[in-house]
Amino acid sequence: MSERSNEDRPPSLTEEAVGEFAREWYAAWNAHDVQRVLSHYTEDIVFTSPLAVHGDSTRTMRGREKVAEHVRRAFEKVPDLHFEPLATLAAPSSVVLHYRGVFGLLVAEFMELDGSGRAQRVVAHYERLPSGSPASG
Repeated sequence: MSERSNEDRPPSLTEEAVGEFAREWYAAWNAHDVQRVLSHYTEDIVFTSPLAVHGDSTRTMRGREKVAEHVRRAFEKVPDLHFEPLATLAAPSSVVLHYRGVFGLLVAEFMELDGSGRAQRVVAHYERLPSGSPASG
């Protein structure tokens, strides 16, 4: 598969912008800074994660306040939470962050970005669910 040139991406999604988004996103999570994490999402974010306890029956959270509850809960339940970046994959209007997350699990988060470079839709994928997680049964 060939590399996409910067001309194929909207101005907000240059290679540099994607790299900066990823670096800042990881730094915010690893600093356990709720407001900094939330700055990466639009007000009307739609966020689906099998670990979401503040979502609907499909594990989907709607709105930044629901995501804020999810982030706060993650920091409370996993005080040593740390994400280790593995890869950043970009498309014209989205990014996938692949990392080692909670309990050492592999995670890939698909993020559809708006024109300002903030995530308006996120779908988190886990290699398996940690035991005791909301969707693990």
